Amino acid sequence: GHVYNIRPLSMVHSRQLFYTRLFNSEEKCPSYLKEISGQILDKCAGLPLAIIAMSSVLADKASEKEIWDQVKDLIGRALRNSSVEDMVNIISLSYLDLPPHLKTCLLYLSIFPEGHIIEKENLIRRWIGEGFIQKKSGYTVYESGEMCFNDLINRSLIQAAKMDETFGDEVKSCRVHDTVHNFIVSKAVEENFVTIVGVLGVINPDPKAKIRRVSLQNDDPIFVGVSTLACSGL
Repeated sequence: GHVYNIRPLSMVHSRQLFYTRLFNSEEKCPSYLKEISGQILDKCAGLPLAIIAMSSVLADKASEKEIWDQVKDLIGRALRNSSVEDMVNIISLSYLDLPPHLKTCLLYLSIFPEGHIIEKENLIRRWIGEGFIQKKSGYTVYESGEMCFNDLINRSLIQAAKMDETFGDEVKSCRVHDTVHNFIVSKAVEENFVTIVGVLGVINPDPKAKIRRVSLQNDDPIFVGVSTLACSGL
């Protein structure tokens, strides 16, 4: 019955996590980025998810101080209270940094219940069926979808749940962190990307609006799972 309060990471451990994600070690970080890195970590306030999200955003940027300054300014105010509301600022920045096709693929995960284990192959085939995946030259449509899946893994917006060691630690299934899931559900409902039924606290848009997708979810353990229906022109 005792509640253990987990403390935020110290600055030493925050730097270790941040630099390992970006440069494999702190020693490999360019000296001209050390000061701005400290300012970014101050805003992350020792929250591992915030640090990982920020490092994922910066991993795709050039190692130029001006660009890192721009990213720092986009974070907003420091996360002094380490609250969920403030954490959304970091997740929102990661979301806005995505190319359009990855935003759509990420929003689609809102159809699954919180904590649900999502099989990779099933998810990619759903993306393909929805028309989200554009075939890349030299690759099959499925392989192109697998690239999108791996990109979301690398950006830490989804987490590996099960690995297949026989294929070099290939990710076989994933899950979405609870805070990220709450964000994408809110975003998906706001944009009328999906109508979610059966989840307490989810307020769907105007009932007169066109329904594009319906996700029927049930918290009863006897009926664990998710049913989805793609609708057009309703």
